[in-house]
Amino acid sequence: MAKAIVEVVKVGEQATITYRGYEDRIETVVVKSACPNQQGGHWYCVTHQEGFAHNFDKDTHIREGKHRLVWMCHEHGAEQP
Repeated sequence: MAKAIVEVVKVGEQATITYRGYEDRIETVVVKSACPNQQGGHWYCVTHQEGFAHNFDKDTHIREGKHRLVWMCHEHGAEQP
């Protein structure tokens, strides 16, 4: 199995996020500091433009290869806890 390299997108960096739906919407956002509510959100892999509803899905995704992750707060958008 290839070694996994996992980094986080740092506060103040820009990240491109693809919102999947009927018509994909792509936004470039600036990552903010974490808000007080750490319960409402999900991890997102900026490298592969893929979000994860559960930590198990994220953990499976990052087992090998290179990944840059950001926390997507449901209320405030891209953050880094």
